[in-house]
Amino acid sequence: TYVDKDGSEKTPVVLHRAILGSLDRFMAYLIEETKGRFPTWLAPTQVKVLPVSEKTLDYAKDVTAKLQAAGVRVVLDESNASIDGAIEAMKENKAYRDTIKTPEQAAQMMRSSSLLIIVDTQRKSSLLSAELLEKAGKAVVIDHHRRAVDSIQNPTLNYLEAGSSSACEMVTEVIQYFDDGLKPTTFESGALLAGITMDTKHFSFNTGARTFEAASYLRRNGADNTTVKMMFQDDMQTYRNRAKVVENAIIMEQGIAISACPAGMEATNLIAAQAADELVNIKGIQASFVLAERGQVIYISGRSLGDISVQLILEKLGGGGHQSIAGAQLKDVTMDEAISRLTESINSYLKEAHEK
Repeated sequence: TYVDKDGSEKTPVVLHRAILGSLDRFMAYLIEETKGRFPTWLAPTQVKVLPVSEKTLDYAKDVTAKLQAAGVRVVLDESNASIDGAIEAMKENKAYRDTIKTPEQAAQMMRSSSLLIIVDTQRKSSLLSAELLEKAGKAVVIDHHRRAVDSIQNPTLNYLEAGSSSACEMVTEVIQYFDDGLKPTTFESGALLAGITMDTKHFSFNTGARTFEAASYLRRNGADNTTVKMMFQDDMQTYRNRAKVVENAIIMEQGIAISACPAGMEATNLIAAQAADELVNIKGIQASFVLAERGQVIYISGRSLGDISVQLILEKLGGGGHQSIAGAQLKDVTMDEAISRLTESINSYLKEAHEK
């Protein structure tokens, strides 16, 4: 009881209204009841837009923008043909089935103490999701490209080695510093060896003693050359498209080849890189550049036998890479404008090289 203002004893009555009770307990109950299949109004991702091909990518982006403007939580799922095979193989393996997350799923899992490991780039503009970098409490950068102007600032650890053949070589070296009992699996070793093989063009470019030591370590841990070869297999249409791009190349002075993927071609990013590789295998060609249009962006893949620095040429266009392998992206330009700018950059490079 309590004494009221008039001096009399009275019995208090307490009304407690708790619709949700403990919020954590309520969410656990909701997840259990729905098995993670939240109603649309509650789902973190309400709509996922899946373009069926690159021909529909522009339309898919337009749909995504309109849904975002309407307040819908939407994700545009763009495929990357160059790694789809490895991802599919991981999905078929029970050990990795639940390890592949979308940027949106990863963002939900991250905490202020989370560590984000960034590989094969140091540029914030090249990240798959800049949001993950903002959320991460710590960040580690492992990259084999030259330091860029817009590189990620103040990471916890910055491991940059421009002399390395690839990010896969660097990751392989880092793994060897872990506990002796921690070894990469056969699949992981094969995937890392495939990355080294791709970046070195089957160990013919930008290789050193460390490259072969890394490859040897991966072979000792079960990397299979047959598996690596299967990762590079293309279907017949991709092969024909690549041959068409190579056939349409124009040869400039100094043995520099330029070609472009025709509009409407599938997997243009992958084909551009492969065609650039094929062109430098042709007698008389010292360097090659292949352009590919995807959405509102023109992608440029550059390759060289070493005497001509495709890196310096593409750095003039905001790109980067290595002397023999480089790339760039040009936004909001037509294919003709992109070729014109690339040609100007090549001529400028040749003039500077001649003056030296």
